[in-house]
Amino acid sequence: MARTGRPQEDYQFTKRDYAKIQRWLDKGKSPEDIALHYGVILKTLYTRLNRAGIKVPESHWRKRLSEKNLIVMSREQIDDMKEMYEAGASFKAIGNKFCISPPTAKRILQDAGVEFLPPGQRSGAARRIKIPVGRLYTLYVERGMSQEQVAKALGRSRNAVRRELNRHGWIRNKEETT
Repeated sequence: MARTGRPQEDYQFTKRDYAKIQRWLDKGKSPEDIALHYGVILKTLYTRLNRAGIKVPESHWRKRLSEKNLIVMSREQIDDMKEMYEAGASFKAIGNKFCISPPTAKRILQDAGVEFLPPGQRSGAARRIKIPVGRLYTLYVERGMSQEQVAKALGRSRNAVRRELNRHGWIRNKEETT
């Protein structure tokens, strides 16, 4: 029966290998070169070194953005990103427009000083236009208009009107309308 799941590690490091890697790191050899030498990916090398108790010197840590990958955006582009975010666009939509990843879009906005809404409020609840309660009461309760008629009069969706009526406990039963 064939195995499923993650493939097992092809190369098992020995104590000798770990001693050799430690010497290379002390001499200044980069972890990328060591991983290439042993034919493993960098994450695997870091994981195995961590398990063996070998610390990689901070001078070898990979930076989040190296100089060659530094993203330079103009002030106008950052202002456009701010406007899109404040209008309710997601980080994914912003990233797609500016050809960057969503986390990079978030980081750029964060560096620009944008205050983010709590996670539950990004769905549109924070930017939902409130229906005037007095006008809603007048149209629905006093005049006896249907939810559909009230929605047209207020320029809102029927669901928004129903949700607001429900919140105030003003929903009429079908027997009351006949």
